[in-house]
Amino acid sequence: MSNPAPKRALPLKGPAPRRRDKPLPPPNMNRSKTPSEKEISMRRFLTISALFWVASCTPRIEYRNIVPDVPEPLRQPVTVPERRAETLADVGVILTDHVQALDRANGQIIATDCILDAVEEGQPAQVCLEPSGNTSMTLENMKN
Repeated sequence: MSNPAPKRALPLKGPAPRRRDKPLPPPNMNRSKTPSEKEISMRRFLTISALFWVASCTPRIEYRNIVPDVPEPLRQPVTVPERRAETLADVGVILTDHVQALDRANGQIIATDCILDAVEEGQPAQVCLEPSGNTSMTLENMKN
């Protein structure tokens, strides 16, 4: 038998890999990059669980009703005595009565506001009754 023409020799690279020798691709290589429904639900579960855990760690808020002690004279209405106006001097006395009543009513409002502010700041209401404050003068004037 005669030898046909010699075939070209392939460069030596080692044996050609067989299909069974190739490593399998990672499992995510064949899938698309979008997460599956199972992965989405797991992410939601973990997020919601973390939110519930954080919410349960916050300190408990306690609400307390604080009722300030407002003295009885501050809660009384201011009255103006009724006078008959026969002369011009009587009209002056009536106007003086109204101005005094207005001053007293404004003093009661200022004193009540001072007491409420003191209670909101956590101080005792007696702070407003100290001699150095303007409110104590108002309370003293109300007693007269």
